[in-house]
Amino acid sequence: MAPVLGSRGELSSVTLLKEGHEFYDEEDYKNAKKAFLKTMSLCRCGTDVLKQACIRDDILTGIEKESLKTVLENMSREVKRCDNRSHLVALDSFIAAHEAMGQLNRCLSLAAKMVNLCPREPMAFLRLGKILRLKNQPTLAYLAYKQGVELVQRKYPNRAGLKELCAQRDKVKMLAKFDPLTRLPIELVVMIFKLAGFDTQCRSLRVSGTWRKVLTSPGARDLWHIQTFDLRRKKLSINSKILTASFLAYGRYAGGVVTEVYIDSCMHAISNLDLSRLFSFQKHLKVLEFRQDATHVAGTGQYGLALQDKILHGQVQLPKLKRLSLGYEILLNQEPLQQLLNVSAASLEELAIFSLPDARRDGHEWQRWYPDWPMLEKLKVIRLSAPQYQGSDCPLTLSQILHLTPNVEEAWLNDIQYCARDLMLYWTKLRSIFIGNNATCLRINTDDPVRWLIEDIREVHLEGHSLVDFDIPCEVQTLEKLSVLTDEPLTMEAFEFIVRPSMESGSLQELDIRPLPISGFLSGARQFELPHWFKSQDITYLSLTGFAAHGIPWRTLDELLLEVHDRFPNLRIVDFSREQVPDYVIQKFIHGGVKEVYHRSGRKDDLTIWAAETYQAMVTRFPPTHVPSMHRDRAPFYSHHFCFELPPQ
Repeated sequence: MAPVLGSRGELSSVTLLKEGHEFYDEEDYKNAKKAFLKTMSLCRCGTDVLKQACIRDDILTGIEKESLKTVLENMSREVKRCDNRSHLVALDSFIAAHEAMGQLNRCLSLAAKMVNLCPREPMAFLRLGKILRLKNQPTLAYLAYKQGVELVQRKYPNRAGLKELCAQRDKVKMLAKFDPLTRLPIELVVMIFKLAGFDTQCRSLRVSGTWRKVLTSPGARDLWHIQTFDLRRKKLSINSKILTASFLAYGRYAGGVVTEVYIDSCMHAISNLDLSRLFSFQKHLKVLEFRQDATHVAGTGQYGLALQDKILHGQVQLPKLKRLSLGYEILLNQEPLQQLLNVSAASLEELAIFSLPDARRDGHEWQRWYPDWPMLEKLKVIRLSAPQYQGSDCPLTLSQILHLTPNVEEAWLNDIQYCARDLMLYWTKLRSIFIGNNATCLRINTDDPVRWLIEDIREVHLEGHSLVDFDIPCEVQTLEKLSVLTDEPLTMEAFEFIVRPSMESGSLQELDIRPLPISGFLSGARQFELPHWFKSQDITYLSLTGFAAHGIPWRTLDELLLEVHDRFPNLRIVDFSREQVPDYVIQKFIHGGVKEVYHRSGRKDDLTIWAAETYQAMVTRFPPTHVPSMHRDRAPFYSHHFCFELPPQ
């Protein structure tokens, strides 16, 4: 609706406004500004925007934080608003004259005052958005248009200029760039960065001040509860002081509540790490794990990374751990280790020590085990190894600790003596056991065979020269995972005795016999015949090794492997080790549903690319990592059984 000119003032303002536009069209911006100023002075509101304090920063901050409505409400108590059309058009034209003269900073200040003068006028937001775009701030311009639409549409949905404002909002939206950390809910930010990993979290602190502020805010404390330091990627040497400072800084980000700490490849960093400093500000710690990459220490002539045992001094409150893991060549003396165990006795659920400390009393007298270890009733997982005592006349004996750990469900043993009968008597809840090739089974002189496997055990993993190294277990029909790694192949009778019950019951899911008893598959005239019971719908992992040692013709080998493929239709992982398996046989397995193939007989780049692109399957020359023999923290030995190249670190 056209304005009704009911007074000489309004008539004069229209005339002055017209004159100003004529001057503007003639590019006489100086006189145009004078005409527009006179027009604004005739308004009854009496508001002189030129004399108002600068509010540009307040308005732009409100726009950036999408809180413009709140900012304008706070300003309404101090500034008189105006909706006089002539006044607003004159102010808009006055800003346009400054714009034509290239005075964008002046324009921005005036546009902010115009928004405050009439917050429900699309013209004000159109002008402000244009100035922001000219200043190369499309994101801020988009937010100005967006909040302008919301303010106008809420009260005046049919106001002139609203459609144009909406059109500009949609047009600039494609040019806007947003920092995701400032836009997403903090809960979603935490979820994303947890998936990215701790190393990425630490590097992200250096992206910008905004990112650092968001990632270290109280709402993001969950990100820092679990801290993983992977030092193998560090180009510079990191000493214990730097690492301790990192613990302290990241601990503050977690609000002082760090629950898990993992330190990987710590050859140089923790050789003199003061545990007392670590525990002094990690009182809520539940998981502590140190490990060293075996590829970095093997063959160096150095043994062990000695952790300082200053925890014996001072009044340091030790954490009550649920999990303690000291990897290969990470050494902790008897006294600090026992002190940790004493404090965590009522909470410890998992204990892994892959380099047990010196077991001599006062450095001279050998002991079968360490004295005064506490009762660990909650312990469910135990992994023990003492590689430094290989060949010693007085190795450690597991029997001394069995009665202290009555509820163990998973055991991993190597470089240690054990008694099969004691395992059966004390670890009645055992569900999974690994016995390495350097573990020694103590024989008991008795006419009765030792039948030591518990009936409802689920996983058995054995390594040794031959099956004679172990007291042959009784038949078990409930095994889910079975691996037997021996230098001498099993006899056909032993192979059937240990494998067949669980395979026929349908419980067996993973089978790894290295090598397979190939000679037992011979049926005469070097014709091979698989046992009739050697088949399963349930097995998903299978190793196929030992063929090359018998000189099997390649055509016979192909036929034998294809028959295995037909007998195990649900295979998902296959390990061929170094067997000479042709590509078309591997393709047959992959086409049948196998997703992981481990084959260490030359590079197969074309086959690898085909498998990944066609079936999203993996063909690799590295060994399977899920096999207990391949535990990353044990002493290096693998080439003896697996024949593989170390994966890149």
